[in-house]
Amino acid sequence: MFQIVCRPRVLTDISEADTPLDLATFDLLKERLLCPICTDVFKNPYNVRQCGHKFCQNCIEDFNRLYKKECPSCRTNIGSRRSLRRDTVLTELLGKLISDTDKFNAIEERRREGQLRGAA
Repeated sequence: MFQIVCRPRVLTDISEADTPLDLATFDLLKERLLCPICTDVFKNPYNVRQCGHKFCQNCIEDFNRLYKKECPSCRTNIGSRRSLRRDTVLTELLGKLISDTDKFNAIEERRREGQLRGAA
């Protein structure tokens, strides 16, 4: 019924799809691309099948091996590594936005350190 009432959206200008993001928009988007464990941009993102929270592969595997077999965000039980799934869509999105995540994370860390020094 919804499809009958609502027509598909029409793209007005496809050339806008190739324009780069402005810095303010990227900063808002970047906040959603940070791993809650290491606070860096996701590197090889995985999600917990039971709750859907996302983490870097190494972060969530180390957390589950060294601490508890539960989601660090909501404490949902994670039985084994089989409950972790690679997030291919997020991996592809990150590849389009950030070409080298290691270099980007190093730059962000230096920027955060500079902000901390300035505040002290």
